[in-house]
This record gives sequence, structure tokens and C-alpha cells, in this order.
Amino acid sequence: MSGDGLDARLRRLLAGTDTAPGFESRVLARVAALPAVPVADLRLRYERRQLEARERLRREAWLNAATAVGVGVAAIALVWREGPAVARWMDAFLAASSDHGTLTGAALLALGLGLWAAFGRPAGRL
Repeated sequence: MSGDGLDARLRRLLAGTDTAPGFESRVLARVAALPAVPVADLRLRYERRQLEARERLRREAWLNAATAVGVGVAAIALVWREGPAVARWMDAFLAASSDHGTLTGAALLALGLGLWAAFGRPAGRL
């Protein structure tokens, strides 16, 4: 976009902007003329939002619990059905991880994931 085009666009966007002296006093007068919201209405809005947030969190908690139960049931069904194969896989995994370096690496990885889960996520998303 050229400089002239940008100037024309800004003039068009800001054409109705109030730049006369006394702008702040006019804005403050308009704000003062607005009707004040009663405290009871504000309290009611706050309580309604708080109730909605509680209900949303409760639904999310049930969904998380149902997901965890579903994953657990699926894991149990897999082990039940494929028991010998899972046992062979676990034997191979334990044999490979008997080296102290591998166990230390796995422990550090678990520690890092735990710390990330506890402190790395943004607040409110835990």
C-alpha cells in the first residue's frame, strides 16, 4: 500500500474523530450521564457467571473422569485379550531398561513431565 493510499484510508477511518479542545471533559460528562447499574444487578450477574462457571467445570470434570475410566477399561481389555503378547513386551522393556542410564533417563523424563504438568501450563487450564 502506498503512502498516499494509507493516508487516504486513515483519513476515511478517522473522519469523525473528535479532536476539539475539551475532549476529556465531554467524555467524562457523557460517562457521568450514563445510568449507574445497581449493586444488586451487578451482584446477580456475578453470581450467575459464577454458577455457570461451576456447572461448566463440573461437566468438564465428569468428562475427564469418564475419559480416564474409558482408557482404563480399554487398557484392561487389551491386557486381558493380549496377555501373553503384553507379558513378552514388558519382559523385553524391563530387560532393555535394566541399564542404570536408561532407568535414570526414564526417571528424569517422568520428573520433567510432572513438573511441566504442575507448573508449565497456563493458570486456569489445569
